[in-house]
Amino acid sequence: MPTGRKSLLPLFLRVPMPDVLQYGGCSIRMKGFDYSLAGLYFVTICAHGHKRIFGRVFNGAVVLDPAGLAVRDVWLNLDKRFASAAFLDFVIMPNHFHGVVAIVDALPRRGAASSAPTARCLTVSKTIRAFKSLSEIEVNRVLGRRGGAAWQRNFWEHLMGNEGEFRTVREYIRLNPSRWESDPENI
Repeated sequence: MPTGRKSLLPLFLRVPMPDVLQYGGCSIRMKGFDYSLAGLYFVTICAHGHKRIFGRVFNGAVVLDPAGLAVRDVWLNLDKRFASAAFLDFVIMPNHFHGVVAIVDALPRRGAASSAPTARCLTVSKTIRAFKSLSEIEVNRVLGRRGGAAWQRNFWEHLMGNEGEFRTVREYIRLNPSRWESDPENI
């Protein structure tokens, strides 16, 4: 965890997560769940068509290509765009991305000149939508493309329920490159 930040441990929520998600044209978000709730969210985003455009794995470590470096730079700068979120552990794999988003303060802000809120509540979807959009622009720029898709349409998320789950996710992210060769999704 970066130094100088408040502890994120109070963000753990005890929210049951369903085992079954809907796929296809429908949303895979959990129906009725408030994704603006403070918490730690583990997200996975796949490259469009599972193409290996972000880098390669060599000796158990990821070597990022220019597209992967662009994705990394966008992730590392998201906190400047979303002050009420923290962007924690992450790994950029050749054809997908894993990261942890902490929604730390999702309440709407009041405008300086009035008491009207300046923005609606922050949600994990808003942060990931911005990440995908900004990183896709940069990926297309470094690849010399005009408007090509970098990411699949949706993303997968999981709200972590306790500190043990957070530690497990952090370890999964850390070890993901070393497991690349044995991953059945490595196509």
